[in-house]
Amino acid sequence: MMLRSTSQLHCSTSSRSAAVQVVPPVLGAPRARTSYAVVPSDQNQRCPARDVTCQAKGFGKPAPKPAGAKIELAPDQPCPCGTGNNYGACCAPYHAGQKAAMTPESLLRSRYTAYALKNAEYIADTTHQDSPEYQGSRPVYLQAVRATQRRAQFKSLTIEKTVPGASADEVVISFRAAWADKERPAIGLIDRVETSTFVREPKTGVWSYMKSDVVKDNK
Repeated sequence: MMLRSTSQLHCSTSSRSAAVQVVPPVLGAPRARTSYAVVPSDQNQRCPARDVTCQAKGFGKPAPKPAGAKIELAPDQPCPCGTGNNYGACCAPYHAGQKAAMTPESLLRSRYTAYALKNAEYIADTTHQDSPEYQGSRPVYLQAVRATQRRAQFKSLTIEKTVPGASADEVVISFRAAWADKERPAIGLIDRVETSTFVREPKTGVWSYMKSDVVKDNK
């Protein structure tokens, strides 16, 4: 499940502050101008720009991120994949499309990080079109991946061994991943041993994910 969807078992809105000038009446003495902080469109309230009490009640604050929203990780933060490198020097270039995974391990690690950061698009992009998990259409697959990402909270990844597959362009990696199931919090942390099969495109040398098999769950 670490590198696949639940079909086989899946924004931050910041408030913009702007000064709105109240137009004085045409007749009579001009009123004092008051600045207001513009709040998100889904709120019907507005606070004077310096009214801390009003803003403390929630008006004018950014809307919370929806469940499953993509997580933005700073480049100088530790990468979730477990290499010990910062995200910017590890999996970020893969996620940004700056380079392709040229080894099975780099693909596995970048996919794990994509699951942790809820980057469903990268999972779909790196899944082979012949994968048994890629059923129906891309939107259907993305929906399944996002369901996994909403459900799982990823803790750690440890690669155990890499062995040749059925051909020179196939590799099988055994790994251990710790994660928590948000739908079953009572069971605690799950330590899963899984094998993933990766295949290489001979012409480009780029690797893709093909399938995974769960070896065992230690709960």
